[in-house]
Amino acid sequence: MRPMADDTQLTIALERSAEAADLDFKSTFDANQAGDWLEIIKDIAALANSGGGTILVGLNDDGSPSGTDVSGALSIDPADLTNKVHKYTGIQFDGFEVAECHKREHLICAISVCGWRIPIVFTRVGTYEAAPGK
Repeated sequence: MRPMADDTQLTIALERSAEAADLDFKSTFDANQAGDWLEIIKDIAALANSGGGTILVGLNDDGSPSGTDVSGALSIDPADLTNKVHKYTGIQFDGFEVAECHKREHLICAISVCGWRIPIVFTRVGTYEAAPGK
């Protein structure tokens, strides 16, 4: 199991301008939106299955700050997230940390995910309406 990102790894992740197998950018996160939760859960499973990595909430696809409020992501209760992962995978995965960081004076939420030796697979369909009719 790969350990979670330390300060140096997080600094390097914040400097990157492209997503990769170990890094995902999310411009926003709204705790009231089922789709946002499912996207985070999907990314946690993917990162855990591929050796670990980091999700940075508050960054656009090019790594630039989106300028959105990330307080919802920063207030994620780890127990609640563990329960949501369990709901869709049947696994009580808690190999993640949520931390506050900054990029160009903008508040960013970092979710560091450790690698997991047992594949995390979805056992329940996770669908949501992204837009009316879609």
